[in-house]
Amino acid sequence: YADIMSGYDISIRYFDNLVRMAMGLRPETCSMQGSCSCQFVFEANGKRYMCWAEKTGGQFAASNLYLAEMESPVKLKTAQFMLTTPDYDWERVDFWVNEGPAVIKNNGKIYLTFSASATGACYCMGLMEADEDADLLDRNSWKKSRYPVCCTNEEKKIFGPGHNSYTVAEGGETPLCIYHAKRSQEIHYTIRTVMQWL
Repeated sequence: YADIMSGYDISIRYFDNLVRMAMGLRPETCSMQGSCSCQFVFEANGKRYMCWAEKTGGQFAASNLYLAEMESPVKLKTAQFMLTTPDYDWERVDFWVNEGPAVIKNNGKIYLTFSASATGACYCMGLMEADEDADLLDRNSWKKSRYPVCCTNEEKKIFGPGHNSYTVAEGGETPLCIYHAKRSQEIHYTIRTVMQWL
């Protein structure tokens, strides 16, 4: 999926039940015995992929991110594989969580951001990246950030940023990262951040 006006490749987030049906499952079920959420679809090298969060193993289990290639907009082509699980301490505060995948591509790289930990001030965003030409269904093609790329900043009064998306500004050139956070420990709001490529 591409924003024709800007040339940026931007993915879209599907509604949970639509994607569950695309997986060939009944609404409110998912590929294993856990609960699925946060599906995201993107294209790379002429192939369409779906990434989603899935919590398995009961009440105290981890929420992991899974990835599979799609045969069509409504059907998976491959079995899913676990792309990431909460490996680091910043992904395990109160709950072990990787969720809310979002993808943006730039200069031959695929950047997949995700949210981690419980949804308080500890909520933050991690990053995985892969070369666009790599085998995206091979876990070794992906590099995971050791530290969060966006987290609470008390000085700027940004608490628990996460669950982001990407778009471009009205002029069609400036990439934006949109995420929710809190101005205090209690009230959610949405932030628009201009992205700077390094």
